[in-house]
Amino acid sequence: FIIDDQENTKFTASDDKEKIQGGSSEEVKAVAKEDIDKISAEMEEAIKQSLEEEIKGKLVGDQELPSGAFTYAIIEQTYDKKIGDPADVLMLDETAKAEAVVYSKKHLREVLVTVIKETIPDRYSLFETDAELEISDAIAQKPLVSETGSRIVPLQVKVKSYIVPKINAENIKSALLGQSM
Repeated sequence: FIIDDQENTKFTASDDKEKIQGGSSEEVKAVAKEDIDKISAEMEEAIKQSLEEEIKGKLVGDQELPSGAFTYAIIEQTYDKKIGDPADVLMLDETAKAEAVVYSKKHLREVLVTVIKETIPDRYSLFETDAELEISDAIAQKPLVSETGSRIVPLQVKVKSYIVPKINAENIKSALLGQSM
C-alpha cells in the first residue's frame, strides 16, 4: 500500500472487511452550476422588466418608447457562494445599465407630413387633419453611427393617411357657368 509523498512508517493499513465504525453521515445542500444559471436567468429577466418600466416612467409629454429601442447590459454579477459551497440560499447581486431611444409623437408627425407631401403627385394634397394621419407600430431598427460619430436609430413606422385631388373651385364654377342642364 503506497501513498504519494508519505513514508510507509507513518501509516498503517489493514485488509479488515468489517465496517468502519464511528464518524457521521449527513446530507448537505450545496451550490451547483445549475443553481447559478437559474438564478442568473431569473434575475436578468427581472432586471430587464424593471429597467424598461423605469424608463417608461420617465417619459414626458408625448414621448414614446418604440419597440426594439430599449437595450440593457449586465455589468457585474456577484454571488455570495461558489459552486460546491454548502448553502440553502444563494444570493446574487447584479448591476446593469440600460439605454433607450425615445421620440416625440408631435415631432415624428411633422417629419412624416413633410416626407409624405414630397411623395404625393402635384395634382393631389394630403388630408392633414390629425384624425386622418394615423401613425402606428414604430419599431426601432439596428442603430447606426453617423459620420460625426452620433448614434442614429432608424424607425420603421406604419402611416395611414388619405390624399385628395386638388380642386380649383373657381375653374369649375366658370366652366359650368352658362351650361344648360
